[in-house]
Amino acid sequence: MVLVMRESQMKYKVFISYRRSNGGLEMAKILKKELQEQYAITVFLDVDNLQEGRFDEQLIERIKKCDKVVLVLPSGALERCREENDWVRWEIEYARKFHKTIIQVYQSGDLSWRDEENLPESMRGLGYYNGVEYNPLYLDSTVKKLAGYLGKRRHFLYHYMLGSRNKRAWFAVCMLAAICMTVWLTGYVSRRDREPLSFDEEFNDHLVMELNNASHQYEQGLYNWKRLDYNRAQRDILAAHDDMSEQIPQYDVEMAKINNSLGCLYLDMGKYEEAYEYLSSAYVTFRKAYGRKSLEARAVQYSIAQHDYYTGDFATALKTCQAILDVTDAAEDKTVVSAVKHLQAKILDERGAWEEALTIYDEVLGLYSDIEEDGELAKELTDYVYHSESEEGEGDYDSNAGRWVALTYNAKGCVYLHMGEVNEARRAFDQALTICLENVYLGDNSLITAQAYKNLAIVYGHRREIRRGLDCIDRAVKIPFNLFGFEEDQYPGLVEVYDVYGDLLHLAGEEEQAESYYEKACDLSIASYGENHPQTAAAYNAFGLYYYDIADYETAVTLFEQAIEIRKNILGIDYTSTAIYYANLAKAYEAGGNQEKAQDALEHAKEICDGLEMESGLIDQLLQWAQVVETEEESGL
Repeated sequence: MVLVMRESQMKYKVFISYRRSNGGLEMAKILKKELQEQYAITVFLDVDNLQEGRFDEQLIERIKKCDKVVLVLPSGALERCREENDWVRWEIEYARKFHKTIIQVYQSGDLSWRDEENLPESMRGLGYYNGVEYNPLYLDSTVKKLAGYLGKRRHFLYHYMLGSRNKRAWFAVCMLAAICMTVWLTGYVSRRDREPLSFDEEFNDHLVMELNNASHQYEQGLYNWKRLDYNRAQRDILAAHDDMSEQIPQYDVEMAKINNSLGCLYLDMGKYEEAYEYLSSAYVTFRKAYGRKSLEARAVQYSIAQHDYYTGDFATALKTCQAILDVTDAAEDKTVVSAVKHLQAKILDERGAWEEALTIYDEVLGLYSDIEEDGELAKELTDYVYHSESEEGEGDYDSNAGRWVALTYNAKGCVYLHMGEVNEARRAFDQALTICLENVYLGDNSLITAQAYKNLAIVYGHRREIRRGLDCIDRAVKIPFNLFGFEEDQYPGLVEVYDVYGDLLHLAGEEEQAESYYEKACDLSIASYGENHPQTAAAYNAFGLYYYDIADYETAVTLFEQAIEIRKNILGIDYTSTAIYYANLAKAYEAGGNQEKAQDALEHAKEICDGLEMESGLIDQLLQWAQVVETEEESGL
């Protein structure tokens, strides 16, 4: 006798909601087939599983009983949701009423579903949850990621048993299971005390479900971070951290991954104490779990070295970089070597060791030439520096070493500017721009391209080629809006761009417009980073230089002092940028007739340079070029 389970008796794990138009039904059917066949997930799809009777009541019942709802979003799928009788809207409203987790599957390259302006109130908030990008060319990876969100992984034994019609095969499988159970029981006591805990072995299905919810928040945080929406990124990743900390120990490797991301995010936000706390915790866990030579441990070390660089502890930063290189096989792990040496060169540039910095940058370019031939190595480099998995097709973060070559030429150009070699700087920036424009993954619409345009604008400002400079800065301004769809004054990376814009307009004699751009830079920096951030200090310094040039020395002094105070509060004074601010302050005091305070500020600048063991005569150069160029942390462009 064959027992058949009626449709009404089925317990479905997943309910698929979809729009039939624009390929939605096709997407839904493919997802159902793959989830059922590969991962044994029971899926309800109305066209396949509805019975006779009232279909609306059946749909409500299925939504109520399912574990999660998958919302299939082909292009334009949510456009009709403002209609009260729209079925997709109706299904999502019931899913929320029953407190179901909703997972969006969206058409590759189309993130319009995150725009909630035209959605009814009952559907607001979908854009704050991560989704799965549907790409038919990479269907396996799409379904794998979706299945992970659903708390399922492909099981060999499941497929083996269901597909077997051989009794001997069944017997072998059962014997294997018995042996595995015996081994597991024998080693359980030793395993349970192991640190860090094993994600797959130690937790039940309910816990996996809870952790997947935290994973959604974490993924959304990474998405917002990539868009430089720091506040939302912080909110999402902290929420994931808090949810996960209630389920697993602090020193589990999964928790360490979140701690590492939080630490790196706080570095970008200028919250250095918080950054160090989370990075230190992640490093302890990774080192204990995998050893100090592991890629995970070295990646966190790299972030800690960045922390020391940002906080002006150059000696410790260089020592940490060397410690990473000491345990790295230079021949086998060129990605790590190139990333660490790039950071070394930045530190040396900051200390005024410009020739040595240029030498290392040239060495790094040689390493990149090898990496560029291997797309996987290039991807590893991106993952190492950004501590997150980069996926194919993500443009600026794609698996291509060209972006790193362009970044290095931009960095070399900045060193040449610091040396006062404007022509050499221009050659380097031109090279960076050429690489970007010729690179299929970058082109005329990437952040690195915007950085090259901004740097060239600075050069043209030096050369008093105002028209060419304004053309470059206009291009730099437009790129982030094209990439992310930001409204004006929302993109943090534009702080420095607005300052350069102000410089050029000031040189052109457009004082009113120039002042407005300096104000925009200050306001945007405060809104994006906060009052107490290096970028805000840099914006105050630029604004102070403007007032110095128009002979408003009192206002200039106030702004320079504010910039210095910020640097002292978060970094201490032993930093080249702080020396520049003191040099500018000295000039403002002198111009205003206060020779005593001018001399005092100049002595502070000299003391910083001496403490950093910088080249003799640097202070004279500071006084020459501090108005146009300053060494500063990367701002996102």
